[in-house]
Order: sequence, then C-alpha cells, then structure tokens
Amino acid sequence: MLPLFADEPTRALVAIEMMFSDNYWVPTLQGEFYYNKPPFYNWIIAGLFTLTGSMSEFIFRLPSVIPLLLFGLTIFVWAKKHVSNAAAFLGASMFVTCGRILIYASLLGHIDIFYSWLVFLSFIVFIESLNAKNWWRFFVLTYFIASISFLCKGLPTVVFQGLTIIILLLYSKNFKKFFSLAHVTGILLFSIIVGGYFYMYAQHNSLEGWVSILWEQSAQRTVIDKPWYESLIHIIKFPLEHLYHLAPWSLFVIFLWKKSVRTSIWKNDSLRMLALILIVNIPVYWLSPGYYPRYLFMLYPIVFILLAQAYMLSTELKSKKIIHGIFIGIGGLLALSGLVLPFVSLGVDFNLFKGSVLCMLSLLGVGALVYLKAHKYVGLVLVLITVRLAFSWIGIPAKLNGNRDLEYKTEAQAIGKKTKGERLKAIRSSSLNHSTIFYIERERKEILTHTSGVWPGEFHIASELLVKKHNFQKLDSLSIKFEGRELYLVKAE
Repeated sequence: MLPLFADEPTRALVAIEMMFSDNYWVPTLQGEFYYNKPPFYNWIIAGLFTLTGSMSEFIFRLPSVIPLLLFGLTIFVWAKKHVSNAAAFLGASMFVTCGRILIYASLLGHIDIFYSWLVFLSFIVFIESLNAKNWWRFFVLTYFIASISFLCKGLPTVVFQGLTIIILLLYSKNFKKFFSLAHVTGILLFSIIVGGYFYMYAQHNSLEGWVSILWEQSAQRTVIDKPWYESLIHIIKFPLEHLYHLAPWSLFVIFLWKKSVRTSIWKNDSLRMLALILIVNIPVYWLSPGYYPRYLFMLYPIVFILLAQAYMLSTELKSKKIIHGIFIGIGGLLALSGLVLPFVSLGVDFNLFKGSVLCMLSLLGVGALVYLKAHKYVGLVLVLITVRLAFSWIGIPAKLNGNRDLEYKTEAQAIGKKTKGERLKAIRSSSLNHSTIFYIERERKEILTHTSGVWPGEFHIASELLVKKHNFQKLDSLSIKFEGRELYLVKAE
C-alpha cells in the first residue's frame, strides 16, 4: 500500500538502472555514478524484479521482510542451544516485535535488516567456532560472510569483523591466532571477493570515487565529523533513546538488576561471549551522533537474548506481575477497540471481520497472560502481534489518507506513461527526488538522465523559473514531496 519513501527509492533506483543499462557492476542514479553503497543488495532486488516480472513495492520489500523472518528464526535456532527453548523463543520474538522493528523497519525495503542478519550470522560463527576451537572456520567463514556484508554496506563491516576478532581472541587467551595461517587465509578470501568486484568495476569506471565516498559514509555520522556539544548530548541520550526503540521489551531490563541473575548469565560461556561482542561494538555507535537506530539491528538480538534469559531466571514475581499487567492492559484496550472500531467512521477499510480478529487475538493474549503459569511470555508476544495487525489495518491506511504520498506517486507515473517511448530529460537545476525518479523510470523502462541545457523537440521536466525563462508551454505538473513546489512537463520547440 505504501509508496516508496525514506531511503527505499535510492535502493530501488540503483537496481532498476542496472537492469535498464544491463550493467550490474556499476551502480548509477539517473545514469550518474553512485558510490555510497556497493551493489550486492541491489543485485538481490534486481534479481527479484527480473524473476517475478514485477517492480512493485511488494516485491521490492521482500529482500527486507524475508530476512527479518529468517533473522528471528536464526536467533531462536542458535539461542536454544545455549538457553532454554522458552528463552530462545522469547528472545527471537522480542527482536521481531520490538517497537523499532514492528511499526517501522518491517514496513520498509531498507538494506539494514539483511545486512544486520549477515553480521549477526558472523557473530554466531565466531562463538560456535571458538567453542569448537575450529580456527579455520573462525576466520575463513566469517571473512567470507564479511566480504558479502562489505559488498552491501562498505566499511562498517571491517569494524565489526576486526573488533569482534580482537575481543574474542583476547577473551579466550588465543591472541597469537591473530597471526595464524587461518587468519591470513580469511583475509585473502575477503580480499579476493571484494577486490574481484572492484576489479570488474574498474573495467567500466575509475575507482577514485569509491575511496573518498566509502570513508565519508562511515565517518560523517561520528564524532570525527560532529561538533563536541552534539557528541556530548548524543552520549547522554543514546541509552535512553534505545529504551524507546526496544520498547516494550526494554522494560525487562529490571530483571538484570539482581546480581544473581547477572552472575548466572555470565557463567554461560556463549552468553558471555555474546555480551563481550555487544560491549566492544556498541561504543562505535554510542560515539556517533549522526547514526540511525537501524545501524544497530545486528546488536539488538544480543540484548534480547540476554533480557529473555534474565526474565526466565528472575524470581522477582512483583516485577513480572507489573509487566504482565501492562500487557494485559494493552490487550484489553485492543479487544475493546476491536469491538468498537467497526462502528466508528475512520475513513479506512475496517470492518466487523477485522474487528473480530483483533478482538479474538488480543483476548487470546490476555488469556495466556492470566491463565498460563509457565508460559506467560506467549501472551506477551500475542498481544504485540495483534498491535502490528491493528497498525497494518488502521495505521497504514490512515497515514495514506492523511498525506499526499499516493498523489506524488500517481503524478510521477502519469509523467512516465505520457512520455513513454519519447525522449525525456530532467533539467539539472529542477532537482527531482529519488521517489519521483523511480516511478517515472519504472513506467518508461529507461533511465531518466540529467541535462544542463534544453534540447529542441524533446520533453523536459523543468521548474517554474525555467518555464518562464524559456516560455515553455506546461503539458503536465509534478508535485515534489517535502519541498512544497511544482515541476512541469514541457516540450522544447
């Protein structure tokens, strides 16, 4: 239902321009070289577009949504080897249903879930390999995963790989392995894969742009690039902000207050290594004022596995009753709204069937919280799944009713259809956003390039200023989101 927004259009544009140009080595935006991200994730998107024959928002978001579900499954399958099945299920469910994922990241075709899943997989390989003292797997397999991760997002992968290797080798008192043949082989494999891509890229374009842009992309949000006062404010806000993003499960931090619970968790060697990975990697973002929460998705499962285990180990019945009570209240409100909303005018397609489903699911969740003795966590998860369903049925349609996103999409598509098969250029000073460009290019099945001049006999997208300057006749209009201005389709005489 939702048109592409945030960073989605950029990812989609790079993918379709690869398809239109039949060049999968060189990412472009409007035919101009794009250096911000290597193209592995775009290859997946382009592959799905080609395989399904569709460039819809639904297909575009699959490479994010499917890895999200696989991410949850990965957390459960690995965690149940080191904690109880109940704690593993709760930890995995916490990740998939925390606030940041549930009502934001799960809606979007961003690269971050897929990338974070790869990085978390490498964390698991590190721990399992260290437990088995399998140094070839410890280095070679993780560097293979890191090479794919690097081709998704660049330099952050090197930081995760390097810091995790150092902390685990120091913890296990095996730092001499840092200089082993296995480590050299891992680095060599990484270099061959990443270097192989850039070698192929160099056959089409100079590599000069990559070096500065990859560094800029990694450094621009850190203390290196920010005033000291922004950094100080960020350091203070960071933990509080994540209490919000991890909500409502961040409430479970109270179960870590008891020393006996922390001691029990620390005695679990695999959980201890997991905690060390968190401790060594999180300062990179704690000291980065310009970061986005989605950059930490690979660290969220660590927090949730630890919180789930703390909940299972805790004997603080009063704290558990308070948390269960909060969820019962949420579930009760959902059940009530499920009965009432079908009879209230919302301006969205919400009927008695949907209301009944929300009511039934929320009551199931409340019932599990009230009547189950050993598995109340099932009720917590059910309530949040109901929250997500309610958001899908009410929140998303209401969001679309309250803004012009569909109009922006429709106008861009109309321009694309009207000029399909004709020559069309965007005058550079007109400044189109990526969402508009995507919908125009998708209709035309070709790249919309920039031009600095005016070409007689061709269609152009121009600003009001240029229309007046060249006395163009307006053939159609195009609204630009966020900027509150209009562009126009014209044809130069």
